[in-house]
Amino acid sequence: MASIIDIGRKTKVSTATVSRVLNNKDDLIPISKETKEKVLKAAKDLNYHPNLLARSLVQKKSNTIGLIIPSVSYSFFPEVTKGIEAVLNENGYKLILCHSDEDSKKERGEFENLLERRVDGLIIAPAQEMENLTILQELKEEKFPFVLIDRHYQGENFNCVLTNDEEAAFEAVDYLISLGHKRIGYIAGPSSCSTSKERFSGYKKALIKSKIPFEEELVIGNGFNEEDGYKAMKRFFQLKELPTAIFCINDPAAIGTFKAIKEKGLNIPDDISLIGFANLSPTEILEIPLTTVNQPKHQMGEVACKRLLEIIEKKDTKPKKIILESKLIIRSSTKRLDKRS
Repeated sequence: MASIIDIGRKTKVSTATVSRVLNNKDDLIPISKETKEKVLKAAKDLNYHPNLLARSLVQKKSNTIGLIIPSVSYSFFPEVTKGIEAVLNENGYKLILCHSDEDSKKERGEFENLLERRVDGLIIAPAQEMENLTILQELKEEKFPFVLIDRHYQGENFNCVLTNDEEAAFEAVDYLISLGHKRIGYIAGPSSCSTSKERFSGYKKALIKSKIPFEEELVIGNGFNEEDGYKAMKRFFQLKELPTAIFCINDPAAIGTFKAIKEKGLNIPDDISLIGFANLSPTEILEIPLTTVNQPKHQMGEVACKRLLEIIEKKDTKPKKIILESKLIIRSSTKRLDKRS
């Protein structure tokens, strides 16, 4: 789908001017007939359709905020949502909640839906494919308020609230190493997602610190849910030598891993130690409570919402990257590696 950025590149006209032409906004600063014709022709040639940029121009304050998250069934995001709602309720705002289901095309539709409803701002946890950068660039160009949470576009200067994923993953894997584990598997997330990249980087840095060689065969998986963890662990069983410990991209994947290990007749943590990431409520009541990384979910929602209201009400548009601290929670799914002959 063509965007105003594409039209601007084709015509060598600024995106702001392209936007004004497409929205017929030349009453204050006149736009030449030649420029208008050039922009409209390029829009036609590129098969441009009026998109969310034109619809996002807020005519009056609605006191409504849009939130796009991957899924409400993943209990990380409901906790984030509660934090957002707490701040909105204190400030007289309402929330419209949408789900992308980790689908970038659906996410694009939710952008359009929310902007058509004239929301005052957006909070977004991008879908795992991370394919809607152009939309966010357009919104930033138009100074439309938005804040990213949990995931971000690396290298882009957007307002975002994140946790220290790389450092937290490093701490988790370093803890396994301190227990004597050297053959540590990693059940990975989607390679396109920022959280996956950063947690994988933390995993590798912990190995490097302890001079443990990185082995590609010990990195398996490409998803965030239980089924992804279950399937990845099944693939580990096909290796000649099992890892003695597994670090998972998140708790749902760790729960799927847990099920596969138990199904195989192996014991956690005697045969395999296991660590997740997020500290979701089910992990504490598993048969073997899960060692995991606690992310400040409620706080993330609060901080992101406060930042968005600063942008809306105080016009504080300078992008800020806010990093919240995570903490390793040690439970029964990890133990010191028995000395083996």
